[in-house]
Amino acid sequence: MIRKLRIKFVCINMGIVTVMLLVIFGMVLHSTRENLEMQSIRMMHSAVSGEQPRPVRPGERQEEIPLPFFRAELDRTGALIETSGGFFDLSDEAQIRKILQAALEKKEDSGILRDYRLRYQRRDTPLGQTVGFVDMSGEIATITGLMRTCLLIGGISFLAFLGLSFVLARWAVRPVEVAWNQQRQFVAD
Repeated sequence: MIRKLRIKFVCINMGIVTVMLLVIFGMVLHSTRENLEMQSIRMMHSAVSGEQPRPVRPGERQEEIPLPFFRAELDRTGALIETSGGFFDLSDEAQIRKILQAALEKKEDSGILRDYRLRYQRRDTPLGQTVGFVDMSGEIATITGLMRTCLLIGGISFLAFLGLSFVLARWAVRPVEVAWNQQRQFVAD
């Protein structure tokens, strides 16, 4: 009976700990993903509008991390007029055309090209269309690394709380065990 009581105590404790760890790590992952996504979307809007990221001076605090981006301008017939961007090699025109074609085939004006790990946004202009692209590799790598870290920390925390729960169960059930043994001794006498 005492053993069952200890097991119940450990199970209840670990249930609470598991839920708390899942909620905490879930919130960290969700908020980080949302923040990275918002940075990526802001960078994409800047790319489509033609704004170049402002260079940062040494020692100056940088609010936004510049992400690899490029933009392509198309005329009304869909012919490529110009490409520009930062941190991208735009010399492979065949690859640029494939990426553009994939973005133009989508129904939505903005979205994700998973095959290329790019976020895109199309905008109509008086001369045709401008399509901006932002690289998602950093975003994906950050979330993947954070998930690994959360799993590692979560696993270690779970094991630490499990050990602590066994110690606490033994300590919490000790008075019941003493009373139970005294009662059995009294009945036996």
